[in-house]
Amino acid sequence: MNATITQDNSQGTQSHKEITMADMEQVAELMQKAKAAVEQVIYGQSLVVEESLITLLAGGHVLLIG
Repeated sequence: MNATITQDNSQGTQSHKEITMADMEQVAELMQKAKAAVEQVIYGQSLVVEESLITLLAGGHVLLIG
Protein backbone atom coordinates (compact mmCIF):
# COMPACT_ATOMS: atom_id res chain seq x y z
CA MET A 1 0.00 0.00 0.00
CA ASN A 2 1.40 3.38 -1.01
CA ALA A 3 0.16 6.90 -0.43
CA THR A 4 1.32 10.26 -1.67
CA ILE A 5 1.60 13.20 0.70
CA THR A 6 1.58 16.73 -0.67
CA GLN A 7 3.14 19.39 1.52
CA ASP A 8 3.76 23.10 1.06
CA ASN A 9 7.33 24.10 1.80
CA SER A 10 8.63 27.48 3.01
CA GLN A 11 8.86 28.86 -0.55
CA GLY A 12 5.15 28.25 -1.14
CA THR A 13 5.71 25.42 -3.61
CA GLN A 14 4.44 21.90 -3.14
CA SER A 15 6.53 18.78 -2.78
CA HIS A 16 5.32 15.19 -3.07
CA LYS A 17 6.61 12.21 -1.10
CA GLU A 18 5.63 8.61 -1.65
CA ILE A 19 4.87 6.92 1.68
CA THR A 20 5.11 3.14 1.80
CA MET A 21 3.76 0.64 4.32
CA ALA A 22 7.35 0.10 5.54
CA ASP A 23 7.58 3.84 6.29
CA MET A 24 4.37 3.68 8.32
CA GLU A 25 5.58 0.62 10.24
CA GLN A 26 8.82 2.43 11.06
CA VAL A 27 6.88 5.45 12.35
CA ALA A 28 4.67 3.17 14.47
CA GLU A 29 7.74 1.49 15.96
CA LEU A 30 9.36 4.82 16.79
CA MET A 31 6.12 6.07 18.37
CA GLN A 32 5.95 2.97 20.57
CA LYS A 33 9.55 3.53 21.71
CA ALA A 34 8.89 7.21 22.43
CA LYS A 35 5.70 6.36 24.34
CA ALA A 36 7.50 3.72 26.42
CA ALA A 37 10.30 6.18 27.25
CA VAL A 38 7.88 8.90 28.36
CA GLU A 39 5.81 6.42 30.38
CA GLN A 40 8.91 5.55 32.43
CA VAL A 41 8.65 9.06 33.87
CA ILE A 42 4.90 9.79 33.71
CA TYR A 43 2.85 7.07 35.40
CA GLY A 44 -0.83 6.31 34.90
CA GLN A 45 -1.41 8.70 32.00
CA SER A 46 -1.03 6.39 29.02
CA LEU A 47 -3.82 7.97 26.97
CA VAL A 48 -2.54 11.50 27.64
CA VAL A 49 1.00 10.50 26.63
CA GLU A 50 -0.22 8.83 23.42
CA GLU A 51 -2.47 11.72 22.39
CA SER A 52 0.26 14.27 23.16
CA LEU A 53 2.77 12.40 21.00
CA ILE A 54 0.26 12.18 18.14
CA THR A 55 -0.44 15.91 18.41
CA LEU A 56 3.26 16.78 18.35
CA LEU A 57 3.94 14.39 15.46
CA ALA A 58 1.15 16.04 13.47
CA GLY A 59 2.73 19.45 14.05
CA GLY A 60 -0.02 20.67 16.34
CA HIS A 61 -0.04 22.31 19.74
CA VAL A 62 -0.98 20.70 23.00
CA LEU A 63 -1.97 22.25 26.32
CA LEU A 64 -1.62 20.00 29.35
CA ILE A 65 -3.39 20.98 32.55
CA GLY A 66 -3.32 18.91 35.66
